[in-house]
Amino acid sequence: MIRVGEAPSVLSWTPSLCSWGISVRLLSACAVISLVCHCLACSSKGEDEGGLQDTSDLVRQGEVADLDSGPIGGDAALRGDNAEGKDLHSEVELGDMEGGDTTLAADLPAEQDTSDPPAGPAGPCPMADKVGRFEIADFEYFAGVTGTVHSGVIPLTVLLEVGSSGDCTLLNKTIPFCNPPCTPGDLCTDDGTCVPYPFAQSVGTVTITGLAQAVEMEPGPSNDYFDATLPSPPFEQGAPVVMSASGGEYQPFELEVEGVEPISGVDEMWFLDFGESLEVSWTPSDGPGRIYLFINVDQHGVSPTTLFCDTEDTGQLTIEAELMDQFLSLGVSGFAVGELRRRSIDSVSIQPGCVELSLFDGFKPIPVVGGHTACNSDADCPEGQKCNVMINTCIDE
Repeated sequence: MIRVGEAPSVLSWTPSLCSWGISVRLLSACAVISLVCHCLACSSKGEDEGGLQDTSDLVRQGEVADLDSGPIGGDAALRGDNAEGKDLHSEVELGDMEGGDTTLAADLPAEQDTSDPPAGPAGPCPMADKVGRFEIADFEYFAGVTGTVHSGVIPLTVLLEVGSSGDCTLLNKTIPFCNPPCTPGDLCTDDGTCVPYPFAQSVGTVTITGLAQAVEMEPGPSNDYFDATLPSPPFEQGAPVVMSASGGEYQPFELEVEGVEPISGVDEMWFLDFGESLEVSWTPSDGPGRIYLFINVDQHGVSPTTLFCDTEDTGQLTIEAELMDQFLSLGVSGFAVGELRRRSIDSVSIQPGCVELSLFDGFKPIPVVGGHTACNSDADCPEGQKCNVMINTCIDE
């Protein structure tokens, strides 16, 4: 697929992510094929997962840095390489579309297939280059589109890997330090310098085709994009879904994903404890998409860590006890959040950095941590404990 406004270059993912600030529970309720192509050069300063990621704080109250976000993960992507289009690992490996054999088809043996290899979604943006994220989300009782593109990367959304095992990674939100402090309107970066805050920018009219109903969005007052009028489910399995931005502050661009099968067969609760692995199961699909998971159990930590997994759609994932021990030892506070998504994700580079489109069907189990009771008042706590409302955690009296 040729994207409007795309030029050759090399692309070097958090939990969300752009994660949805809407709790579906409260409303009553990847094999990603790497795209063999050149992408636009990503700016050294971009945005985060979430806009996430759509949110600037990917790991608060279910906002995932889509690392997913998801959390934010968010729904995933690391300060490093992003291989095989995974949200959580190394640099996206891109081929060279301009090189290769120039032999004419007529000169080849008859049985040789000279057709171009099938193209597919390119996978997520590297976290350190992500400046924008759009999501087409489907939950049991809600479906909608959201998106934001910033003028640069938001440093707080670039998470640091502190542990990994198999397809799962622990990502930590670090707080940059600048001395002297940045002046109003500036933001501290990881290298201790102050830069102008990367505000959301208009990318013109955004249209989406291939859904149950066509979507056309203009930027809102804060240059965000939102449409909550979609029916559920908003897409069909395997159907191509194309998003086009007409261009505003930056050049026009286009992204394409595929509809995924609704996720099912997921446990209502995930039980987490020291010394225990977590077995996550769901009903597998032979259609497009990969499985993306995030869990955050430290809602009030100074530097909270989120667990992200990006794996094949096999129906089973084991999060090893060693990684779980490390995760829980980094802090537990407040009401834990988690989400499992089947998603298709594409990305493209524009002037300030990388923008991605994530289409997913999600389910939000409740993570339960052994020995920890979240609370809003003393009445929520077991005998002998009281509620520390500041961190929504029961503590000994």
